[in-house]
Amino acid sequence: MISDGVPSHTYDGTIDYVPPVSIKDTMETVKKIIRRGTPIVALALDNPGDDECYQQLKMIYPDVVSCIDIGKITGQLLRIISNLFQGRFNR
Repeated sequence: MISDGVPSHTYDGTIDYVPPVSIKDTMETVKKIIRRGTPIVALALDNPGDDECYQQLKMIYPDVVSCIDIGKITGQLLRIISNLFQGRFNR
């Protein structure tokens, strides 16, 4: 999963799906998916010196990797996938 942060949506300014409700809902869904055997690693896309996305995603996902250089995302993804297939993941 690649994310720009915590789920948060507003529809016509009247219906809000924002934290803490959106965090709790997503966290419960993540737990169900993992219990069924699908590993999830969130990849937080942050700016250098800013880890807001990473910190938000740590509230939801058990494994989060920070990516502050979009040019390195392919290598990071390949390392994560390789580690998952080998049964290890270095946080």
